[in-house]
Amino acid sequence: MAKVRPNKYTTESFKKRVYELVGNEYTVLGDYVKSYKKILMRHNTCGHEYEVIASNFVNIGNRCPKCNSRNKVLEADIFKEKVLNQVGNEYSVLGEYVDGDTPILMRHNICGREWMIRPTFFVGKKRNRCPRCNRGKATLEDLKIRVKNKHSDRFTIISNELSHGYSDDIVVLDNNCDHQYLVKGNTLVSSNPVCPICAENKKKEKAEINTAINKKSPTK
Repeated sequence: MAKVRPNKYTTESFKKRVYELVGNEYTVLGDYVKSYKKILMRHNTCGHEYEVIASNFVNIGNRCPKCNSRNKVLEADIFKEKVLNQVGNEYSVLGEYVDGDTPILMRHNICGREWMIRPTFFVGKKRNRCPRCNRGKATLEDLKIRVKNKHSDRFTIISNELSHGYSDDIVVLDNNCDHQYLVKGNTLVSSNPVCPICAENKKKEKAEINTAINKKSPTK
């Protein structure tokens, strides 16, 4: 005769295990029946009450679905911010973010190619980019040619190498003003960069003009 496997938890021992895992963050509201049965829980941080399979809470780490959905939105925002910081507007996030390991639909706005890639592969150390444009690793010579085609003789590239392709910060000489500054390679090939030094000088000049005008204006 087969032995009957005793139930691992009682309601009290399950509550004790929950406390060991999460302290007072969660409260067990329901009665423990079986590991594969749902039990009523409350997330004390947000007040949300919900049912969860008992074993999923203690063994897998399933937690408050209300707060987890907020975390998902936060992670998606962080991913999009990283994409923007690394590649500017050269790439667009088209798909819905699930997690770092679930492929998401991306578009390379320069060539129009759309493809699926894991978010961690795009913004992580690998920094994988458009499979059409990066069959071979982007070289500095490629960048120089594309910059020349787009901007004619406006820029001279001072940097000597690319570590991560066009997402690298490049030192350029802006021949319009003879200033050197950092700009991302993809910004050079996809838009018209504004010299930050000239922009700051214009800002100061405008402020000085406004100050001079205000001094000349008669006081009432």
